[in-house]
Amino acid sequence: MRKHPIGDQEIKYGLLFGSLLAHPTVMMKTDLIKRLKYNPDWDKAEDYELWTRSDLLWVKLANIPEVPLKYRVHPAQISSATNIQQQKLLKLVRRSYWKYSGLVRHLDNDFAEELLKLYELALSKINMDKVDFLVFRILSEASRESQLVI
Repeated sequence: MRKHPIGDQEIKYGLLFGSLLAHPTVMMKTDLIKRLKYNPDWDKAEDYELWTRSDLLWVKLANIPEVPLKYRVHPAQISSATNIQQQKLLKLVRRSYWKYSGLVRHLDNDFAEELLKLYELALSKINMDKVDFLVFRILSEASRESQLVI
């Protein structure tokens, strides 16, 4: 059973690497969803894009500690059938979030580029010294709870 981080900052650090909100269980105020809306350009990754955009608009995010959902994985589900398209879109959302997130925007993009290669299975060589430096910087700025998520 997968547990997600609970607090706002921990979730936002986690969003640098992937979605940490269980989409079928999300609740939000009606006026917020009307204002944010799903972006149809991100079909197959619209939830991750919405969560990252929410952070950029200063929306507070939280997870409850209980597990309100059991999720069955099977080969016919949308995320399995469109995995390649979904992975490409997730990569673009992740890159955008790294570029604009207030958590890491001040860090050197060259270092972030090396770390992102780890998630993109880039064919080029990864400079692990830069990755180590960047992760150390992020960890040194994050709270203890956020460090555990990272």
